[in-house]
Amino acid sequence: MNMKRKNNAIFLGAGELYFAKDGKYVVTVLGSCVSLTIYHKLSGYAGMFHALYPECKDKDIENIINKPEAYKYADCAVLKILKLFEEKEIPKEELDIKLFGGSEIISKSKKSVFSVGKQNVEKIQEILHKEGVSITTINTGGSDGRKIIFNSKNGGVFMKKIKNINISDEYELMKKNKGIRELAI
Repeated sequence: MNMKRKNNAIFLGAGELYFAKDGKYVVTVLGSCVSLTIYHKLSGYAGMFHALYPECKDKDIENIINKPEAYKYADCAVLKILKLFEEKEIPKEELDIKLFGGSEIISKSKKSVFSVGKQNVEKIQEILHKEGVSITTINTGGSDGRKIIFNSKNGGVFMKKIKNINISDEYELMKKNKGIRELAI
């Protein structure tokens, strides 16, 4: 992962996943993208991802989830992060899971609404339901972007809504905070 670190904070860019037991603050900016924060109180392990699209076209999920580019897809990112907790022998029912993002962002240049935000949210909810995992907090949809600050030391999340965000704004915010790759928008 190419996450940018600054003091006790990490900026999580689009298509990145964080999993550790280091008590860092993890920050990301979302529009139609989604983030899932996961915390396990007893072990102190925490995880978060920032996914752009609902599903990976590669149907060999077991193969693709081990590739870093897989984290830009909600389905692969959810399965990978759950697998990381499972590898630490952490029961799914003990996880504190929070879901954010999935706004319906309007492109200034195209004057159209992208439904990818709603699709991202639905895909994550579908997979977590199949896995028998509950979400404790959901803040999704709408037309505002979100800045998320995840405290991986205690599982707390600070969320600030960003008014009038659009696809190019989300991209510029990510680019400013981290030298990201070109996004296929």
